[in-house]
Amino acid sequence: AHSGNIDDLYELFQQDPYLLEQIDEVQFIDTPLHIAAAAGQVDFGVEMMNLKPSFATKLNPDGFTPMHIALHNHRDQLLFELLKINQELVLVTADLVAKLLITCPQCITDVTVSGKTVFHIAAERSKLEALQLLGRWLRRTYNKDGGLWELDVLNWKDKEGNPMIRLLIECGVPKNAINSKGWTALDILQQQTNANRAIILPSQAGGLNA
Repeated sequence: AHSGNIDDLYELFQQDPYLLEQIDEVQFIDTPLHIAAAAGQVDFGVEMMNLKPSFATKLNPDGFTPMHIALHNHRDQLLFELLKINQELVLVTADLVAKLLITCPQCITDVTVSGKTVFHIAAERSKLEALQLLGRWLRRTYNKDGGLWELDVLNWKDKEGNPMIRLLIECGVPKNAINSKGWTALDILQQQTNANRAIILPSQAGGLNA
C-alpha cells in the first residue's frame, strides 16, 4: 500500500483471497487505505476503495479514518478521488467537515450523480451538527450575496425533485426552528415554491459553481 503497487496487491489475494475481510474484522487498524492515504498513493487508494468500501470509514488505533489521514498529510488529489467515489465520506464527523471545507471549499456546491449536494446527504442522514456547520460556513463565505447563495444552495433539488429543506422536515427537524433571517424551514420551502426569479445554478452534472 505504501508503494502503491496494485499488482503486488493482487498477488497477495492469490495467496489469501480473504485478506481484506480479515483486516476488516479488526476493530481499530491501519487498513491499506489508511496507508495509501498517508503516502498519497492515488491509484492504489481508489482501487482499495472500490474493493473494500468499508475501509473508508474504518478507524485506525488513533481514531482516524483514511479521510482524516489524507487531510492531515495534504493528499488533496487522493481526497478528491475518494469523494468522487463516495461523497458521504465528508460527513463522517463535523470535525472532518470543517477541515474539508478549508481544504476543498468547492465541495459544498458539488453534487452527486443523483443531484444531491452535501446538504441533501446531511439531511438524509440526520447529521444536524454537520448541517449547522455547513450553514454557518456558507453564510460566512458568501457573505456578500449570502441571501441569494443561501436560497440557491438550500433550495437545490435532487433528481427526485427534493430540496434539502423538505428532507430536513421529513427527518424530523422542528418545523418552527428559525434561521438567522427569522425564517423557518417551511418559510424557505414556501419561498422556493413561489419564487419568480431564475435560480442561478448550472446543470446537476457539473455542480453548483460553473
